[in-house]
Amino acid sequence: MIIADVDDPQWEYVISAEGVDGVTFFDLTGSSMWTDIPERKLQFDKTGVIEALPRDRDTWMVIDDKAWFFALTDQVSIAEAEEFAQKLAQWRLAEAYEEIGQRVAHIGARDILSYYGIDDPGNIDFDSLWASRTDTMGRSRLRAPFGNRSDNGELLFLDMKSLDEGGDGPHGVMSGTTGSGKSTLVRTVIESLMLSHPPEELQFVLADLKGGSAVKPFAGVPHVSRIITDLEEDQALMERFLDALWGEIARRKAICDSAGVDDAKEYNSVRARMRARGQDMAPLPMLVVVIDEFYEWFRIMPTAVDVLDSIGRQGRAYWIHLMMASQTIESRAEKLMENMGYRLVLKARTAGAAQAAGVPNAVNLPAQAGLGYFRKSLEDIIRFQAEFLWRDYFQPGVSIDGEEAPALVHSIDYIRPQLFTNSFTPLEVSVGGPDIEPVVAQPNGEVLESDDIEGGEDEDEEGVRTPKVGTVIIDQLRKIKFEPYRLWQPPLTQPVAIDDLVNRFLGRPWHKEYGSACNLVFPIGIIDRPYKHDQPPWTVDTSGPGANVLILGAGGSGKTTALQTLICSAALTHTPQQVQFYCLAYSSTALTTVSRIPHVGEVAGPTDPYGVRRTVAELLALVRERKRSFLECGIASMEMFRRRKFGGEAGPVPDDGFGDVYLVIDNYRALAEENEVLIEQVNVIINQGPSFGVHVVVTADRESELRPPVRSGFGSRIELRLAAVEDAKLVRSRFAKDVPVKPGRGMVAVNYVRLDSDPQAGLHTLVARPALGSTPDNVFECDSVVAAVSRLTSAQAPPVRRLPARFGVEQVRELASRDTRQGVGAGGIAWAISELDLAPVYLNFAENSHLMVTGRRECGRTTTLATIMSEIGRLYAPGASSAPPPAPGRPSAQVWLVDPRRQLLTALGSDYVERFAYNLDGVVAMMGELAAALAGREPPPGLSAEELLSRSWWSGPEIFLIVDDIQQLPPGFDSPLHKAVPFVNRAADVGLHVIVTRTFGGWSSAGSDPMLRALHQANAPLLVMDADPDEGFIRGKMKGGPLPRGRGLLMAEDTGVFVQVAATEVRR
Repeated sequence: MIIADVDDPQWEYVISAEGVDGVTFFDLTGSSMWTDIPERKLQFDKTGVIEALPRDRDTWMVIDDKAWFFALTDQVSIAEAEEFAQKLAQWRLAEAYEEIGQRVAHIGARDILSYYGIDDPGNIDFDSLWASRTDTMGRSRLRAPFGNRSDNGELLFLDMKSLDEGGDGPHGVMSGTTGSGKSTLVRTVIESLMLSHPPEELQFVLADLKGGSAVKPFAGVPHVSRIITDLEEDQALMERFLDALWGEIARRKAICDSAGVDDAKEYNSVRARMRARGQDMAPLPMLVVVIDEFYEWFRIMPTAVDVLDSIGRQGRAYWIHLMMASQTIESRAEKLMENMGYRLVLKARTAGAAQAAGVPNAVNLPAQAGLGYFRKSLEDIIRFQAEFLWRDYFQPGVSIDGEEAPALVHSIDYIRPQLFTNSFTPLEVSVGGPDIEPVVAQPNGEVLESDDIEGGEDEDEEGVRTPKVGTVIIDQLRKIKFEPYRLWQPPLTQPVAIDDLVNRFLGRPWHKEYGSACNLVFPIGIIDRPYKHDQPPWTVDTSGPGANVLILGAGGSGKTTALQTLICSAALTHTPQQVQFYCLAYSSTALTTVSRIPHVGEVAGPTDPYGVRRTVAELLALVRERKRSFLECGIASMEMFRRRKFGGEAGPVPDDGFGDVYLVIDNYRALAEENEVLIEQVNVIINQGPSFGVHVVVTADRESELRPPVRSGFGSRIELRLAAVEDAKLVRSRFAKDVPVKPGRGMVAVNYVRLDSDPQAGLHTLVARPALGSTPDNVFECDSVVAAVSRLTSAQAPPVRRLPARFGVEQVRELASRDTRQGVGAGGIAWAISELDLAPVYLNFAENSHLMVTGRRECGRTTTLATIMSEIGRLYAPGASSAPPPAPGRPSAQVWLVDPRRQLLTALGSDYVERFAYNLDGVVAMMGELAAALAGREPPPGLSAEELLSRSWWSGPEIFLIVDDIQQLPPGFDSPLHKAVPFVNRAADVGLHVIVTRTFGGWSSAGSDPMLRALHQANAPLLVMDADPDEGFIRGKMKGGPLPRGRGLLMAEDTGVFVQVAATEVRR
């Protein structure tokens, strides 16, 4: 004890703010800066009463700015004092090694806040607090108080540094049964470490297998990289967490390697020297990984023990520290425990758990929260009481209810003398009575017992929760502007909005520099890369070998949504002049939500078969047209086309109105099953289209649903949750089965180098939401994208051209007059318009001399014959026997007409119609005459090749046998047409053309008619108009189907094209 009663005792040489071990100073003049502060002053009055500012006995914080009664001076005379001094003189001074009552303890803080010099936890100056703690190489690194020793009350510290650095770590374990205060201890250790280090130097990853009550309060604190809870709900999250830790080790190793150092300690030492010279290096902070309820983890995922053990062994060199907490510890954690440097063991539930934790006596601890053992080594086990930082917080000088704190009045009773040391010693009970609790003096003089003071509970009468010290500190930490390194990205539970994804991909808002993209890369979702700690955009590149896109996935896997997202992505990155989409929706109506996007020219489905056919036909015609126009313009590739059309490169480009065009087919199998002809045309586009900027995007449940010739035609592949994992090509099938049963989830191959992993192990993916971020998370319609894009551009993808319901014969003739195509019969009988290219369809006698027409009632069979007869009259001179000879060089035509319903009798004049019949007898007689006429045209023997080719052995008109409704004539051997049948296969030699119509019903039995059978054998084209698909295949794999009047499928051998017959008035 040192007492100074001089003006300048030069205290600064012997005293500091924290005090000196084993020494108590009394400054009677107030000349020391360390004692001249209110909370360290004792105030005396004339009566001998001593007052002082009251301080919390646990935290030593001032709780009132007015002095309270402290003590009453001994009332002794001078003579009694001298006598006491004489008796005291017989004792010598104690040596430092001697015990007096208790060991002389360290004079310092007895709680966490006092240790850090925090008087008011609601008003912390963190800059000052951390100013002296920026040296990451010092002794105080990762050293923080968490409670008090039970034997002497000293503040107890946890030092997470490695043993070779004088610490207790680098890793440790914490255990305690329910009610032992484990969660509170976890929070106390975390918050104490946060107070000791700025976030630039210390980071946390806080994980909890369950709800996360111990770690959730730290959300938003700058020290916290990520809080991860509820890991037990999904084992994939556990694996993902371990992957992230491995990635962090790899990242830190790469940072150290780049600096030419071996570990984090050497790196930070170099960094400290660089900073001292005014230079800086990227920080490599300490990382504390807290895993609560790790026992549950090991139970669910037994392999985690070995993995975490490896992470702990390798991570220590890079300042990665594990703090594992659990309610219990069992033998399965034995291997991990070998690598644990310290153990904080609270009350154990069983003797086995206490034994596994390394402190067998923990099972005997009383049921007191926060009471436990701190084991540093086998020999050093310290019993402690953890500090409870989540106690109520009251602002200094303010009472519980926010009013000015009333003065406390203490009873003045005799207290037995106690040994005066610097150890914490609680006051004994007053000998004079039981009044040991402070009482509150009310303004009216009434005295209330402390138990009656309002605010003793967490909530007051109005339900306002009393703030906690720990929470108040966290609230202030959250205000610090610092962005930690995020080594854990959110799990793939909620799809990102398409505009947010595109902005991330472009590195700017999508509407700025709109349409400036120079490639055809579309972001469609995010890739989860826990090892790399990021979630980059998942993209589809359709500008090169990946021009065609295949989307595979089981039912409900989100294939249609993926199509919507791809289209919306293209709409946000490219203009309607650059890309256009034409969609066939055979899976659901969801795809129709993209129809109003300016980039979409058509959305058609099974309820609009004509729109479907026209869409395919339009794009197939574009492929064929670009084959020609690219040659004319000297364009060698699509890259050159894009540079010329959109990149400013000089040179001609086709004026077809299109950029890169995408045919989108949702459900390839459904389209193939419904329309065999159409799927063959689609397959042509798949194989030939990419070279000319026509892409195909299809969805399918299985790859086997695609026709074999096109399975290799898809360079881009999107694999969602597969119907059969053997379809997986991006990843190994054993990994593909791990894709969760959630829409939009998929997997891609690992796209970075990782030596310890199978490159086909797979990365999880999630398709983005095809709506803007301004819409609710459950909105998957594209209306918001439509509105946003429409505000930027007024351009529109060219719509699919459709034929009108009625197309007159004069319109067909007008088109035919401008037709310059070769090899299609141009200049001949133009009787229909092709849906494929909206060009005229001719009876091309160079390929076949005949035509069959079938269909249900009112489909337009007779109109077809009337149109053909009208064209005969336009192109040929009259050839009937009664007609005058034709002009030189002009061919003539002679018509033999079988017309049971007599609707075509006036379609041509008598100078064209040689004979007509409408009943059986007339037909029999007419066929006899026709057979005789044709027999006279058969080539005689001995003709030369030139004569056969020029058909010079006869002259006369071309003969047209036109039969309407052949089903009204007897079939089989009774057919009146049997005499003309032999000439069908020799038609070119004798100048015969047979055109027959028949109703569709019973078409499968049409082969019993000799004329129809002969026409089939001659491969005559067949026009199938409105028909019943249940009749089955008609030719090859082609079926009929419902069609509007005048529309038909023109089948020639194994190919088919839909046509619209030109309309001509028919006599009713």
